[in-house]
Amino acid sequence: MGGERKIALDALQKIEEQESYSNLVLERLPGGLGARERAFVCALVYGVLERRITLDFVLSRYLRRPVEKLDAPVRAILRMGVYQLLYMDSVPPSAAVNESVKLARAAGKTSAGSLINGVLRAFLRDGGELVLPGDPKKAASVRYSAPQWLVSSLMETYGEAAAASFLEHSLVPAPLTVRVNTLKTTPQALIARLRDEGVEAAPARGEESALILKDSGSLLGLPSFREGLFHVQDLSSQLCVRALDVRPGMRVLDACAAPGGKSFTAAQYMENRGELIACDIHEHKVELLRQGAGRLGINILTPRQRDAAVPQEGEAAFERILCDVPCSGLGIMRRKPEIKYKDPAKYRELPDLQYKILETSSHYMGRDSILIYSTCTLRREENEQVVDRFLDGHPGFAPCEREVLGGAWSRTLLTGADYSGDGFFIAAIKRTGTKK
Repeated sequence: MGGERKIALDALQKIEEQESYSNLVLERLPGGLGARERAFVCALVYGVLERRITLDFVLSRYLRRPVEKLDAPVRAILRMGVYQLLYMDSVPPSAAVNESVKLARAAGKTSAGSLINGVLRAFLRDGGELVLPGDPKKAASVRYSAPQWLVSSLMETYGEAAAASFLEHSLVPAPLTVRVNTLKTTPQALIARLRDEGVEAAPARGEESALILKDSGSLLGLPSFREGLFHVQDLSSQLCVRALDVRPGMRVLDACAAPGGKSFTAAQYMENRGELIACDIHEHKVELLRQGAGRLGINILTPRQRDAAVPQEGEAAFERILCDVPCSGLGIMRRKPEIKYKDPAKYRELPDLQYKILETSSHYMGRDSILIYSTCTLRREENEQVVDRFLDGHPGFAPCEREVLGGAWSRTLLTGADYSGDGFFIAAIKRTGTKK
């Protein structure tokens, strides 16, 4: 699998050097890879990204200089080597070492071959096992491969047990959850159809029109997908739309809609009757909304290119508004593991942007309208604090209790043993005063 390792190395370097999202890089892997080879590349790339802090901790014991001071290709090759030794039982230790040395030559780093060979063999001589540091916070950071600031933040916010469970499950591949297109079929009929296409599907706990697929391969190759019988959507995202409580005939706004899953689900709840305006700031994403709606047979959706933070004059009131704002994305680390390594200083401006989008969206609410504010992050600064700031400054609005939120008006969802969805925050607000 030497060629696959080189492809994985190239992907890791692209993700690091260009700050690209891992899922987008892996979607563009070279053609010609078989299913087994592609699975190996994806497992190695995601694994190295997910376990980077753990891998660097191991490497630091055998290097004379900091890991970050190594040449980027050499650093990536060492991480790949240790990952194979620690977590890939299908790879013999000798192959992990020898292929790493060969990979250095293929990457034009022949002179680093002796260093790579020496480090990996020294690790094997010491038992080839992870030995955690004695300090509890440092140990948690290494065990879950999460920055200490993130470990501390989650534990302070949600308690040690819940935080540890979330961090542990952030290292487990996310299930492929889809939404049944109830405009065209039923969950039972789709399960049977997928079985005929060789795909195992089972209901997802907590949402009757959600299914979890196994061994699906490329969805583009499934006739049921091409016919628009379902779309991909995480369980938390589906619950968010249910909290919106849209109904046929309503006028609904999705302020930050791309890639469109929430809009598509809303249209299905609306039975394709009413008006659904789905907006995004990027033109190419607006086109994705249009294409997705067409595949699913949704004709009430009108895609618009719009900056959600900029008020639109003369816009008529909406009965329901979904405000799924840009965020730090820490709730979806299992899908995009590189997110957790970002400098938290980059998040400082997010709450003000989120507040601006929320405030702007509130202008389009009539009396008794309901707005759902949501994020896929777990930071209170982007969640409760944004909503509290809005409510404190706008007396004409109030919290709105929802059954799907456990009878409360806001809820944080944490991935764990009892919940398969992404980390997510949902808050419901209603307008009690007259629209000015």
